[in-house]
Amino acid sequence: MKKINIKTILITLALLLLTLLIMIGVMAIFISGPVLKNQSAEEKVIDKIRNDEDTCESIDRYSFEFVTYTCETSSEYVIYDKNGKKIASRGKKEAQFDEVKEKQSKYEEFNGIEPVVSYGYDSVVYIFENDIDMLVYDFENLELLFYSGGK
Repeated sequence: MKKINIKTILITLALLLLTLLIMIGVMAIFISGPVLKNQSAEEKVIDKIRNDEDTCESIDRYSFEFVTYTCETSSEYVIYDKNGKKIASRGKKEAQFDEVKEKQSKYEEFNGIEPVVSYGYDSVVYIFENDIDMLVYDFENLELLFYSGGK
Protein backbone atom coordinates (compact mmCIF):
# COMPACT_ATOMS: atom_id res chain seq x y z
CA MET A 1 0.00 0.00 0.00
CA LYS A 2 1.25 3.44 -0.94
CA LYS A 3 1.90 6.04 1.67
CA ILE A 4 -0.02 9.34 1.30
CA ASN A 5 2.40 12.20 0.85
CA ILE A 6 0.84 15.21 2.62
CA LYS A 7 3.47 17.60 1.27
CA THR A 8 2.52 16.77 -2.34
CA ILE A 9 -1.19 17.17 -1.58
CA LEU A 10 -0.60 20.59 0.04
CA ILE A 11 1.49 21.78 -2.92
CA THR A 12 -1.22 20.61 -5.35
CA LEU A 13 -3.95 22.38 -3.37
CA ALA A 14 -1.87 25.57 -3.19
CA LEU A 15 -1.32 25.50 -6.96
CA LEU A 16 -5.04 24.94 -7.57
CA LEU A 17 -5.89 27.86 -5.29
CA LEU A 18 -3.34 30.08 -7.06
CA THR A 19 -4.78 29.09 -10.45
CA LEU A 20 -8.29 29.87 -9.24
CA LEU A 21 -7.22 33.29 -7.94
CA ILE A 22 -5.51 34.12 -11.24
CA MET A 23 -8.63 33.09 -13.18
CA ILE A 24 -10.84 35.27 -10.99
CA GLY A 25 -8.46 38.21 -11.42
CA VAL A 26 -8.43 37.87 -15.21
CA MET A 27 -12.23 37.63 -15.31
CA ALA A 28 -12.55 40.75 -13.17
CA ILE A 29 -10.26 42.68 -15.51
CA PHE A 30 -12.20 41.61 -18.61
CA ILE A 31 -15.53 42.49 -17.01
CA SER A 32 -14.62 45.80 -15.37
CA GLY A 33 -12.16 47.09 -17.98
CA PRO A 34 -14.70 48.05 -20.66
CA VAL A 35 -17.08 49.45 -18.04
CA LEU A 36 -14.38 51.72 -16.63
CA LYS A 37 -13.40 52.83 -20.15
CA ASN A 38 -17.02 53.72 -21.00
CA GLN A 39 -17.46 55.47 -17.68
CA SER A 40 -14.39 57.60 -18.33
CA ALA A 41 -15.60 58.53 -21.83
CA GLU A 42 -19.04 59.40 -20.44
CA GLU A 43 -17.52 61.64 -17.76
CA LYS A 44 -15.56 63.52 -20.46
CA VAL A 45 -18.76 64.15 -22.45
CA ILE A 46 -20.60 65.36 -19.33
CA ASP A 47 -17.69 67.69 -18.50
CA LYS A 48 -17.80 69.06 -22.05
CA ILE A 49 -21.55 69.67 -21.76
CA ARG A 50 -21.12 71.40 -18.40
CA ASN A 51 -18.45 73.65 -19.95
CA ASP A 52 -20.72 74.51 -22.89
CA GLU A 53 -23.87 74.92 -20.80
CA ASP A 54 -22.85 76.08 -17.33
CA THR A 55 -26.47 76.59 -16.26
CA CYS A 56 -27.31 72.87 -16.34
CA GLU A 57 -29.35 71.90 -13.31
CA SER A 58 -29.12 68.25 -14.27
CA ILE A 59 -27.71 66.10 -17.06
CA ASP A 60 -29.39 62.81 -17.85
CA ARG A 61 -27.96 60.14 -20.13
CA TYR A 62 -30.48 58.31 -22.24
CA SER A 63 -30.09 55.52 -24.75
CA PHE A 64 -32.89 54.81 -27.17
CA GLU A 65 -31.88 54.82 -30.84
CA PHE A 66 -28.49 56.14 -29.76
CA VAL A 67 -26.95 57.72 -26.68
CA THR A 68 -28.01 61.29 -25.89
CA TYR A 69 -27.60 63.60 -22.92
CA THR A 70 -30.34 66.00 -21.83
CA CYS A 71 -29.22 69.12 -20.00
CA GLU A 72 -32.05 70.75 -18.09
CA THR A 73 -31.64 74.46 -17.40
CA SER A 74 -34.09 76.80 -15.73
CA SER A 75 -35.62 77.70 -19.11
CA GLU A 76 -34.96 74.87 -21.57
CA TYR A 77 -33.96 71.31 -22.35
CA VAL A 78 -30.75 71.06 -24.40
CA ILE A 79 -29.94 67.70 -25.97
CA TYR A 80 -26.43 66.57 -26.89
CA ASP A 81 -25.17 63.55 -28.80
CA LYS A 82 -22.62 61.02 -27.53
CA ASN A 83 -19.77 63.38 -28.46
CA GLY A 84 -21.17 66.36 -26.56
CA LYS A 85 -22.41 68.13 -29.70
CA LYS A 86 -25.69 70.05 -29.32
CA ILE A 87 -28.38 68.45 -31.50
CA ALA A 88 -31.63 70.02 -30.26
CA SER A 89 -33.22 72.24 -27.65
CA ARG A 90 -36.74 73.05 -26.54
CA GLY A 91 -38.01 75.66 -24.14
CA LYS A 92 -39.64 74.52 -20.94
CA LYS A 93 -42.64 76.67 -21.82
CA GLU A 94 -43.17 74.45 -24.88
CA ALA A 95 -43.37 71.30 -22.75
CA GLN A 96 -46.81 69.70 -22.53
CA PHE A 97 -46.34 67.45 -19.53
CA ASP A 98 -49.99 67.43 -18.44
CA GLU A 99 -51.18 66.52 -21.94
CA VAL A 100 -48.62 63.77 -22.46
CA LYS A 101 -49.37 62.32 -19.00
CA GLU A 102 -53.05 62.22 -19.95
CA LYS A 103 -52.21 60.24 -23.10
CA GLN A 104 -49.89 57.98 -21.11
CA SER A 105 -52.61 57.22 -18.55
CA LYS A 106 -54.15 54.72 -21.02
CA TYR A 107 -51.19 52.46 -20.32
CA GLU A 108 -51.46 51.14 -16.76
CA GLU A 109 -47.88 49.86 -16.64
CA PHE A 110 -46.64 53.48 -16.77
CA ASN A 111 -48.84 54.92 -14.02
CA GLY A 112 -46.81 57.04 -11.61
CA ILE A 113 -43.86 57.34 -13.99
CA GLU A 114 -42.74 60.84 -14.96
CA PRO A 115 -41.78 61.55 -18.57
CA VAL A 116 -38.19 62.23 -19.54
CA VAL A 117 -37.35 64.70 -22.31
CA SER A 118 -34.88 63.11 -24.69
CA TYR A 119 -34.19 62.55 -28.38
CA GLY A 120 -35.33 59.79 -30.72
CA TYR A 121 -36.93 59.33 -34.14
CA ASP A 122 -35.04 62.43 -35.33
CA SER A 123 -36.85 64.74 -32.93
CA VAL A 124 -37.27 65.66 -29.29
CA VAL A 125 -39.49 63.17 -27.47
CA TYR A 126 -41.08 62.37 -24.14
CA ILE A 127 -40.13 58.93 -22.85
CA PHE A 128 -41.89 56.90 -20.18
CA GLU A 129 -39.97 53.83 -19.10
CA ASN A 130 -40.33 51.17 -16.46
CA ASP A 131 -38.14 48.11 -15.95
CA ILE A 132 -39.58 46.30 -18.98
CA ASP A 133 -41.65 48.62 -21.16
CA MET A 134 -41.15 51.91 -22.98
CA LEU A 135 -43.53 54.55 -24.33
CA VAL A 136 -42.32 57.38 -26.61
CA TYR A 137 -44.30 60.47 -27.67
CA ASP A 138 -43.28 63.26 -30.02
CA PHE A 139 -42.53 66.49 -28.14
CA GLU A 140 -44.37 68.75 -30.59
CA ASN A 141 -47.60 66.94 -31.52
CA LEU A 142 -47.74 64.22 -28.82
CA GLU A 143 -48.00 61.51 -31.46
CA LEU A 144 -47.26 58.02 -30.12
CA LEU A 145 -43.99 57.00 -31.79
CA PHE A 146 -43.09 53.80 -29.97
CA TYR A 147 -44.66 51.40 -27.50
CA SER A 148 -43.09 48.22 -26.24
CA GLY A 149 -45.49 46.96 -23.68
CA GLY A 150 -47.50 44.07 -22.54
CA LYS A 151 -51.08 45.02 -21.75
